[in-house]
Formats: sequence, C-alpha cells, structure tokens
Amino acid sequence: MLYKALLSGLSTYALYAGGLSVFGWDKIKAKSMAFSHVVLSRTLSIFDSRSSSKQRDPNPPHILPAAGLSTAMLLMTLYFPPWLNPPVFKTVPLNLSDWGGILGGVSAVILGRLDYWLGGTK
Repeated sequence: MLYKALLSGLSTYALYAGGLSVFGWDKIKAKSMAFSHVVLSRTLSIFDSRSSSKQRDPNPPHILPAAGLSTAMLLMTLYFPPWLNPPVFKTVPLNLSDWGGILGGVSAVILGRLDYWLGGTK
C-alpha cells in the first residue's frame, strides 16, 4: 500500500512538473491536471483496497456509488460554470488529450491489480 501511495504521489508530481516545464502549461492547468490525477487514482484505489482486505463482504454495495460520486464531483469542479460552482478549487476544463495524460498516469493503479481482475492471485 505504501508503494502505491508513493507511486501515486510521484506520478502526480511528474504530471504537474512535466506539464509546467515540458508542455508549457500555466499553473492553473497544471493544478487541474494534478488534482484530477489524485482524485482518479484514489477513486480507483478503492477497488484495489477492497479486493485485498479481509472483510466479511468482499463486494459491499456502496463501493460503486461512492466511486461514481467521487468522479462526478471531480467533473463538476472542472466543467460547471463559475456562477454555479464558485471557483474554490481554481481549476480549468480539460480537453480529451489532457484526460489521456491523466489516465496514463493513473494506469499504474489499474495495472497494479490486473492479476486480481483476471482471476489470478487474491
């Protein structure tokens, strides 16, 4: 678990710093990308944590709605107009190629438990 947290933190920092230095993003876009990366990687880690825990119910019914709500709130902070969503987070909308970069960074979380989803070790 510590390894995944460290990997998530390093990939978030790499996305932020790389966006500023390599891609020439302004700070608000880099913050929006890093914020989206953190939220999605933590949301996907719910599924990994649940699969490795020793709880009585391995498929609690609240996991999927919680992940959906987290993702919906992320999208609201990015895409709702400022008059409806006050700029507390100071984010900017992201385009499709931005989401590709975020999902590329989050893929470490997905690939970390690919063995579980394919029916391998638990």
